[in-house]
Parts: sequence; C-alpha cells; structure tokens
Amino acid sequence: MRSSKLEEKVVVGMSGGVDSTIAALSLLRQGYSVTGVTFRFFGAVNSVLNDKDREAVTRAAHICRRFDIPHIAVEVGGDFKDRVVRRFVDFYRSGRTPNPCIGCNEYIKFPYLAEAADSVGAKWISTGHYARVINYKNRKFLSAARDNLKDQSYFLYRVPVKYLQRTIFPLGDKLKSEVRETAREYGLTGSTGRESQDVCFIPEKEFNTFLEKEADPTPGDVVDSEGQTLGRHRGICFYTVGQRKGLGISASQPLYVKNIDPRTGRITLAENEAIYTKKAVCESVILRARELELPLKAKIRFRHRAAVLEDVKLLNRKLIVSFHKEQRAVTPGQSLVIYKDGVVLGGGVLTDSRGAGN
Repeated sequence: MRSSKLEEKVVVGMSGGVDSTIAALSLLRQGYSVTGVTFRFFGAVNSVLNDKDREAVTRAAHICRRFDIPHIAVEVGGDFKDRVVRRFVDFYRSGRTPNPCIGCNEYIKFPYLAEAADSVGAKWISTGHYARVINYKNRKFLSAARDNLKDQSYFLYRVPVKYLQRTIFPLGDKLKSEVRETAREYGLTGSTGRESQDVCFIPEKEFNTFLEKEADPTPGDVVDSEGQTLGRHRGICFYTVGQRKGLGISASQPLYVKNIDPRTGRITLAENEAIYTKKAVCESVILRARELELPLKAKIRFRHRAAVLEDVKLLNRKLIVSFHKEQRAVTPGQSLVIYKDGVVLGGGVLTDSRGAGN
C-alpha cells in the first residue's frame, strides 16, 4: 500500500543501471510519484559514443514501461562538452589529473535534474548515488553512505546546496549487497547495464588516443630530484603524480612521478618515500561550515581512506591542510574532501603543495 507520498513527485536520474533502477523502485514503493530522466551526454562529444546514449535511453525506457513510470530523455551534450570534457582536457594539458564525475554532478546532472523536476511540477530530485542528505546543525548537509566501500559522497561535495536540499538518495542507507538482492527480487539482474570504472566519454581502451588528439602533447625532459636528466617523455598529459608504470626510464631502483611542471614541461621522478607528504593545498574551495574544528578527516581521491587532519586553515582563498600521517601521491587536479563524523564540510581542488611547508 502506498503512503501519503503519492502526491509528492520526484524525478530520478536513470541510466538503466542497477543502482538508479533500484533507487527509482524504492521511491515508487514508498509512494512517491516517480518520473525517470535519462540524459543524452555524448552526441556533441564523440559520434562514436552515440550508441552508448541510445543504449542507456533504451534500457531506462524499458524499465520505466515495465513499472508504469513516465520517462523522459534530456539532451545535455553541449553543456557536458563545454563544462566537463573541455575542463578534463585542460587539466591534463596542464599536468593535473582531473575527476570529471565531480564536475558533471556540479554542472550537469543535478542542475538538469532540477530543471526536469520543475518542468513536471516535482518537488524532489533523486539519483542512485550511495550518499545521504542529513540534518546537521539545523541545516541540510551531504553525508557519507552506510556502505563505506560504495560511498560516493566524494563525487558530490561540489553539488550546490539548493539542489541537495531537494535531493533524496534512496541507496544511502543500503549496502550494495542489499541492492543486488532487491534487483534479483525484481528479476532485473540481466536487464541492466554493467557498471564501469572508465571515463564515460572516452571509448574503451582509447584513453591515450583521446589525449593524443585533444591535449596536443609536447615532449619534454624527465629529471631526478637533483635536476639531472634521465630521459624524455611524450607529453605531460600522459602522466600523473605517483605513477610508476609506462615511464620509459631505466633505473637501479623503482622511480615514481613526484612532480609535473607545466611551465617547463619537466617531469620529476623520485623514489617512493619522496612522494609522501603531510601537507596539501586546495584552490576553488567550497565550504559549508564557517569554522572547521578538529577532529576532521579528509580524502585526497575517491579510493583513499579518509585520513586524520591535524591542522586546517584558509589563506588567500586557498585551503591548506596538514595530515596527522604522511599521505602518498597528493595529486594536483584531484579533490580533497573534508569530513566530520561522516558529514561533508567542503573541500577543494588540489594544487601544487610545494609551497605549503612540506
């Protein structure tokens, strides 16, 4: 039996995958009036990927028909190319390693979901992300999901508050195993697309080919920590801090990328111990709390286990943090996200931290 939420409308971003499908069905079961929304991302980016758009729309539309859910497809390719893909290329061109999912959530998915919601008179928007929105200090805050291994709050830290305030994350309190079991109960295991860890707008196994074409790489010097030339590289866009494989350098001990200098085009290599640091500096900072009081933790990449901070300060619009223990490969272009007891207080884009007193 449906509850009084029957009159509350919600639009759900549906890719045709398991997570977004179960998110929609969970809301339907709770009594919400659900509309599925599927984005067409790739038409303006790469014509080769048009089939990927069509497959997502077809899967989502099929699921919506099966469960009597209205479905609409929304073209976002132009904005996606301008706000996500071009920024991705610019970052790699300048020797930084971006996370395009963060920008996509900030500029594309949530704004367009809100627009779709307004167009059908829906109060709420929803996605299949593993995250939560909670009341914290009398305000709405993003928070980590129950499933630590699947938590995606890191990708969502830049989503504007005006969207989070109207967002429902049905999977935030669920384990991935529970979602899979629910999918089996609905007989969905064979009808949804597989999960992918690849960059969505680059065809499979074509990452370097994409950068070769889009980033206009220029060869440069590979040096050691003393500035001695070790060899040449084929373009800084092909390398990231902490990288070991594919360097093309012979040495008596393993070497890793320590620094990428876009001004000189030089890549500095060092032994593993030299790429650890206790400091990190962020720009493009977004904070939800006026005071960042310890104890706090921070992630420096999605798969990073949140590490304890011992100092946080905001100086000249840059966020400077000190970790209790040294962290490996703090990578410019990735994001640092700050947590307090699982609540996301903000973060920023990591930049070169050599001037932070390492």
